[in-house]
Amino acid sequence: MTVVGRQVFAQEIASPGGELDWRRGDWDALIYSPIDIQPDRGSLPDRRRLHGYLDRFSLAFGCFDFALEATGDSADPYRWIFIE
Repeated sequence: MTVVGRQVFAQEIASPGGELDWRRGDWDALIYSPIDIQPDRGSLPDRRRLHGYLDRFSLAFGCFDFALEATGDSADPYRWIFIE
């Protein structure tokens, strides 16, 4: 998840073979897909906390890594697990 000013963007990064750790595969073959992060889309990370982190360190930009666990629920397709 990338935060620029007050805007928040998210991309899913996946390997074509479905490997758990995409960093070990062919970086040129990775698949990038935007994620709908509208506030009404289920269990998204709390934007106030992301902005609070950046504000605390006087940063205008930051990237936060999350693992996404599929839930099988179309209304809330992922459980977000904070990594760093």
